[in-house]
Amino acid sequence: MGSAPSDGSADVPLAAFGVSDPRTWSAIDWVGDAVPHLVYGLVTHATLTAAAAAEEGRTAPVRAPLPVLLRAAALGAASGSRSSVGVTAVALTSARGDRGRLASGLGSTAGTAVSGVLALGELVADKLPTTPSRLAPPALGGRILLGGTAAVAEARRDGHDPVLPALVGAAGAIGAALLGARLRGVAAQRFGSDKPGAFLEDGIAAALGWLGARRPAV
Repeated sequence: MGSAPSDGSADVPLAAFGVSDPRTWSAIDWVGDAVPHLVYGLVTHATLTAAAAAEEGRTAPVRAPLPVLLRAAALGAASGSRSSVGVTAVALTSARGDRGRLASGLGSTAGTAVSGVLALGELVADKLPTTPSRLAPPALGGRILLGGTAAVAEARRDGHDPVLPALVGAAGAIGAALLGARLRGVAAQRFGSDKPGAFLEDGIAAALGWLGARRPAV
């Protein structure tokens, strides 16, 4: 990447003036561009939310403890492996009326049905030779977004501040996407097909989703 932009709106001017062309960036370049913007946005949101709560005399959300962050990492990793698994896991362990609009919506009958269909469809599409690389910018960006979304839904459902879980979920999605692509490449070299690696990754993603979305013991 010729020169990293200072914010997302700078990508177009960079290309127009010949400073850098986002069309030539690798997946790592896009991650390096997107993650700082995500961090900035989430920290800004957390600051404004805390300020508003203090002004209105409300109690700010409880900062997420380590177990919540570990569940966020698991949901993010599940999303990095199979983009829809994290939100589907949250949907299957949530119910209409749960705390937080995300978890409540995902836990509704419609939310559970839609997320389940998407997850099953992805399991099939993932094995097709025409499916684009998960490291292509749109696919990787979607996994990062869904990993963070699943983590936010889980954190808010359990009464915790969602900012740090969102960051952990997004980071987990990036790491799992990169590792999953490597796993598939190794499987293709060893077995002549990436299918063994794909099915192994299916199981890992499902296990991570379950571990991340399960409700803490009361």
